This record gives sequence, C-alpha cells and structure tokens, in this order.
Amino acid sequence: MTYTQINAKRDASQQVHLNLPGFKLRLWLAGLLSVLILCFTLYFQLPVLNWRFVGWIPTLMIILIPFWGVKKLHKPLTLLHIALAMLFVLLPLISSGLFRARSYRNMIGDVQSSEFSELVSPINMNQVPIIDQAFAASLAEKKLGEDFALGSRVNLGSPTIQMVQGRLFWVVPLLHSGFFKWLTNRQDGTPGYIMVSATNSQDISFVRELDGQPINIRYQRNAFFNQDIKRHLYLNGYTGIAMAGDTFELDDEGLPYWTITVYNHKIGVAAPEALGLATVRADTGEIKYYPLIRTEHGFDDRLIPAWVDRVQPSYFVIPQLNWWGKYVRGFLEHPVWQARYAFHHRGLQCDLWQ
Repeated sequence: MTYTQINAKRDASQQVHLNLPGFKLRLWLAGLLSVLILCFTLYFQLPVLNWRFVGWIPTLMIILIPFWGVKKLHKPLTLLHIALAMLFVLLPLISSGLFRARSYRNMIGDVQSSEFSELVSPINMNQVPIIDQAFAASLAEKKLGEDFALGSRVNLGSPTIQMVQGRLFWVVPLLHSGFFKWLTNRQDGTPGYIMVSATNSQDISFVRELDGQPINIRYQRNAFFNQDIKRHLYLNGYTGIAMAGDTFELDDEGLPYWTITVYNHKIGVAAPEALGLATVRADTGEIKYYPLIRTEHGFDDRLIPAWVDRVQPSYFVIPQLNWWGKYVRGFLEHPVWQARYAFHHRGLQCDLWQ
C-alpha cells in the first residue's frame, strides 16, 4: 500500500457523517402550531379570505408547514402545495386581459356621449384653488411648528382637499410619529387636525376641539394593533372583502372620519371594482358601511353621505378608462401584438397607434 493510499484511508476513517433527520411532530402539536400561525397571520397580515384574491394561497401554504413534521402527511401535503402553487400562477394568468379582453373593456359600464359644456357648471372665482397639496403640507407644517412640544411626537398625514361648509380646504390629520409615541399616547390619540384654505394662504387653523370637547384621533394608519384602521375594520367583519385607501375627511360638523373603499375583484382574481364605502370615526372607532347601488348604467352613490368627497380612488377608475380604449378591438388587438387605442372627439372616431 502506497503512502498516498494510507493517508486517504486515514482521512476517510476520520470523516464525521452527519445524519440530520427531518423534524418530527405529533399530529396534535402540528395542529396547535398551525392554529398559532393562523392567528398570527390573520391578525398581522390581514389576508382577504375570498377566492377572488390570491393572497390566501401563500398564507395557507405557510400555515400547513407544521404538518410536514407528521410523516404520514408528507405525500398529501406535497400534492396540495403543488396544486396551490399552480393556482397562484394560473389564476392571475387566466384573469388577465390576454383571455378576458371583452370583460376588461366592459368594466367601465355604459359609456354615453355628452357635451362637455353641459357637464361643467359656472365657477365661483372665490373658490378657485390656488394652493396645491405640497404648499398646503408646508403651511400645515409651519402651523404645527408653533407648538414645539407637540411637533416632537406627531407627524402630519397627507393633505386631502374637500368642501367643508361650502368652502374648499386642505385637511391634514395629526398622526403618531412612531411606535413608542403611540404606546405613550394610545389612550388619547393625537390632538386634532389642521385646516388650510385652498383659496387663501393666510387662512390656517389648528382644530383641537369641537363644542368644547377635545378631538382625539385614536384610530389612524400610524396606530398599532387594534387601533390600526384596517385592522379595526378587519376584526369587525371585513375579512372577506378588500379595503383600499384611507382618506381623512370631515363631516358637516367637523367631526373626523376615515373613508375606506371596500371592493372585490370582478374578473377572476383581477380588476378591482368598488362595492361601497366604509367610514371609521377617527376618535371613537364607530364603523358605518354605505353600499354603491348597481344600475344598468353603472353605480349610484345616493346612499353615501354628501360630505364624502372620495368614494373610490383614482387608481380604480383610470385603469377602467384605459381598458375601455385598450381592448376596443378585443383579443387580437391586445398590446402584446399591437397597441391601439380608440379615440373619440366631437363625433370623430379614429385609432391611435403606438
């Protein structure tokens, strides 16, 4: 035996063989762990429990992980995970405009021709907005800076423009600046909101109370746990429908609300369509739901309070307008093959090519 062979044999005898078996769990323990993961996921991730959404698929796959520790369940779990993975890939594909072009084009509803001049009412020059959102945010920040103690524990939310008692204002909510600030002030929330006139840069007011009662914004997007707006809705029955946006608005009395669009998918697992509007009282957490009424021409918002200025976000409506033009010729004119858009102007119809 050569010296090289002797060393090789010695090295082989000194090798350590590690046998790492897969984790093993009893069925009851695997079930308990799955329930814990389920509770954690439902509370923090807020998945929509509706077959028209695909977010529940990876959630279910994660929840089932503990059952891999039960040997007799390996094969059925493997098949189930393969099926769920295929669903996660195929459902968005078959719901796309490649196969459902006509459905996407009809999302906008009945399109009617009208004269633009008939739709536009005369403008009151005193109500022409001269302050944009960025300038309004700057003015609100300056107003907040007058209270040094308050400015260190709150942030300003996004300004939203709305009519308040017949006048146009940018309304800016005060939000918690972080977890520990929320933890310290979770009982009282943040003190009020700032109103900036959209027509007069000198008209700025910090509203802290109404009728002698303090305004405490407890429920907000910067809150945590049960005071988070969408989690508050989710825990109160909004588990099977999705929520979009959280606009800060005031009613006619100046009471603060969050308005959230409630929606579902209309074409398979795609194409969001608003079903109604949920309002959350920012101080008390009171929830009210106002459905949109479906008509032959689209939707009617007569049940929604007049003080609400936004029923559904622009990123719902604008894609529907684009789909109406993009899929005007159907499947063969899908932009995979060529981009053609219908263009109508004063009775003239033509096609625009890209």
